[in-house]
Amino acid sequence: PLIDSDAISRGQTAICRNFAAVRFALQRRRFLRLINISMHRDHIRTWVAQHRHLVTMSSTPEGWYAINYTPRVTWRDLWSPEMELMRGVTVDRHFRIISAPFRKIYTYGVESRAPTVSDDAVCDVHRKWDGVPMAVSQHRGRSIITHMGHTQDQWTERFGQVIDQDRWHAVLSQWPNHTVWFEWVTDASITRDPPGIYCVARRENTWSSQHDQSADVLQAIADELGIQHTPRWSETFGELKHRANQDRTEGYVFRTADTTWAKLKTSWYLTQTFLHRWGASGLAQRLNNDNILATIDPQFKPLVLWIRARWSQYCAMTPDERIQWIAEEWDLNNFGHDVRCGSFRFFWWD
Repeated sequence: PLIDSDAISRGQTAICRNFAAVRFALQRRRFLRLINISMHRDHIRTWVAQHRHLVTMSSTPEGWYAINYTPRVTWRDLWSPEMELMRGVTVDRHFRIISAPFRKIYTYGVESRAPTVSDDAVCDVHRKWDGVPMAVSQHRGRSIITHMGHTQDQWTERFGQVIDQDRWHAVLSQWPNHTVWFEWVTDASITRDPPGIYCVARRENTWSSQHDQSADVLQAIADELGIQHTPRWSETFGELKHRANQDRTEGYVFRTADTTWAKLKTSWYLTQTFLHRWGASGLAQRLNNDNILATIDPQFKPLVLWIRARWSQYCAMTPDERIQWIAEEWDLNNFGHDVRCGSFRFFWWD
């Protein structure tokens, strides 16, 4: 049969045009993404300059900057979409991200921006570890270890000594321009969680990206690094609240199909952390301050209200007796009971 050379030529031309169209579309998409990234970067740089009274910028030996929010943000509930990113982000002088932070996750029933969840809503849940937050990011072919944005402190030095850095780089370099977050549980853990390193999230190193907690990806990373898995499961929110009243853990991170991630701290952990931070000597002085609720971490407000409602009983005790009393009575009464302080319902999630 005769070969129609004109048809072949027309076909080749059409294919070339299609390839050119696809190439142009990909280039346009990449260009628009770069413009979007640049706009976000310029916006964040301007925002930080306007909020230097609420964030700190510490220089690193590499000439980068570690940006963190100040305690005032938590005490006065000054969160914003931009502030949610100021949780240990490492940037260069052009505000390009070197190590992306774990976006702020709000505590259910304590912070106003936490989602509202019904008891019958099914949640994806995983354990929240009582550990040191560590991050390993990929930057220009290198693995960068950071702790709250800092590249060199006691935690980054110790972490670098306990991991096989060559193996970690080989594994994590599969996700270039990403940061992977870990909880490093040490012997100092209040909850006595099993010591080890747990993979908890990853995120692209851009200002607009969201963190990814996909179980399959994180478990694959944990397997390749030879570290522990983070337990994950599904249950209703009512079941999760009951669990939080019974367990001796820090708490849980959860979300439903319609909500963002949020935290639920256990009653036991809040008690232990409260006592651990303040100790016996400074506890009475702080609790007797009428302005205390404006100056403490919001997660401790329910416990403070409970103590102040029993102030005469509290004052009659010695410092050591007070510590023991809080550890036993508040913890005991908080399990499965509705403890009221005036009109305040003590279960903050009710």
